[in-house]
Amino acid sequence: MVNSIQNILDHWADFSSSGKFISCITILILKAIHPILTISHNTNATTVISPTKKGELGTKELNKSLQQAINPESEEKNERKYIDSVFREGDRIMQIKNNYDIYWEKREPTLEMGKGVFNGEYGTILNIDEVEKKVKIKFDDDKLVWYNFDELEQIEHSYCITVHKAQRKWVWCSYYANCTSCTNATYSYITIHCNDKSKKITYFNWKS
Repeated sequence: MVNSIQNILDHWADFSSSGKFISCITILILKAIHPILTISHNTNATTVISPTKKGELGTKELNKSLQQAINPESEEKNERKYIDSVFREGDRIMQIKNNYDIYWEKREPTLEMGKGVFNGEYGTILNIDEVEKKVKIKFDDDKLVWYNFDELEQIEHSYCITVHKAQRKWVWCSYYANCTSCTNATYSYITIHCNDKSKKITYFNWKS
């Protein structure tokens, strides 16, 4: 099973240390993003995929590490802490629940207005306004949406996403963070085949 997975991947790497695992993924993501930013200014063109939300290599912890590397704290960027997350201007985020009533607008090529942002949509935080207590997000389909501070439970960081959220998501390259204690080869196959539009897939295996 492992050999057949390796045969359809661009790269495979085994690690015995979660620290080295995270460091390697972070370095590769930054290297991958640099030429992409030069071309398209789109950090969403590459992503890390994890089989779980919890643990050292779950999406929650990996998102914190990747945020610090890709979009670190800066005096020039406003940020807002919400529960155990810190949202910062420039962060990549994902909508995690359907909101049929939230207002949005598109300004180009002509003004368009509507309602509704849905689970699985991705965007970038443009502005955090402490006076108005609002977060302005531009989604990848060019919708502009304003969230009140008490509505931030609807979003989470998307530098690292789960296998489920990765389905039908196109990226330039993807990195799969597998942990032997929390997943199996079947999950690996789901990740690879659901993400088969990626031009490059790198598989990291932490032998925990």
